[in-house]
Order: sequence, then C-alpha cells, then structure tokens
Amino acid sequence: MVQTNSKNGSANSGSKSATHEFLTREDVDFNLLAPALCAAGEAVYSWDIASDAIVWSPNAPEVLGTAAHNVPYTGAVLAERVSKDEKSAVGELLNWRGSSQHKGAFHLEFNFTPRLGEPRRWIEDRGQCLFNKDGEPMRVVGALRDITTRKEVEALLVRLTTYDDATGVLHRANFVRNLKNAS
Repeated sequence: MVQTNSKNGSANSGSKSATHEFLTREDVDFNLLAPALCAAGEAVYSWDIASDAIVWSPNAPEVLGTAAHNVPYTGAVLAERVSKDEKSAVGELLNWRGSSQHKGAFHLEFNFTPRLGEPRRWIEDRGQCLFNKDGEPMRVVGALRDITTRKEVEALLVRLTTYDDATGVLHRANFVRNLKNAS
C-alpha cells in the first residue's frame, strides 16, 4: 500500500501521518475489480500488436452489445467492424511512435458494428499504447464503453436547435445565418 502525505501529496510507504491510501498492484486481486467495471459499464482489454490478439474482460460482450463468440478477438476483426469514417482515428493509434507529446495515451470515439445485421453502437475507448525500447508500439491496453445513448441525445439536440420540430424548416436564426453565408 502506498500512502500519500496530505500536505504535499508525496508518497510515503507506511507513513502514519498520511491521510490518503492508494492500492498498488501487489495489493489487488484484479478479479475483484470486475464488478466495478460492470457497474461502470466498461470493459477492459489488452491488445498484443505482434500477434494481433485481443484479450477482453468477461463483460465485453455486454458492453459491445453482442454474443461472446462475436467479440472481436483480433485487431483485424475489430478494424473491419469500425465505421469507415472512424478507421483513420483507430489506425492512428498504430502509427504513433513514443512521442513525448502523446506518451501513448489516447481517447477515441468510434462507430462500431458488433456483427453484420446488428445495430451500430458508438464506443468510447480510452487507453495507453505501450512501446518497446525502439519506440515501436507493442501493446495497447484500455477501457471502453458504449456511448450510443449519449450520441443519440447529442444528435437530437443539434436537430432541435437547428430545425423547427413542427415544420422541419430551419429556425429563423439558422436560416438568416445560411443566407449571409451564401452571399
């Protein structure tokens, strides 16, 4: 267990004056965290770039909205199911080199099809790309969640603030703005 000093936030192992305690890897059985992930609606994964294999937390099928046998267990299968519009953002992840600007951390939102014929879902993916000593990506670890409802609400708000719901015509302010931009 690592404890931090409440005055300056510095770590002190075993300090009696510390008020905050943080668990270390040695303190935690990560299987105990599975219920917290489920409650948060997040699935975690580890993607080995060399083998292209993805290992998922047990709740991945629920988060991705598909049966366990349809969960993408390789990066290639995952890429096939990402919308063409978002493939470039996902592909950027693999083109990173250990730049100090990104330090391998990423935050992506992409449209995902769990399986042919199933409804598309919006996925938020936050994680870390890990690099070897030569700066080449070797593993990606992250957590993702379904943000489809949020995206649907955002689209509805844009529509309601742009168009009159009763007539389907642009709101006056948007109409005037479009006229000014056209001239």
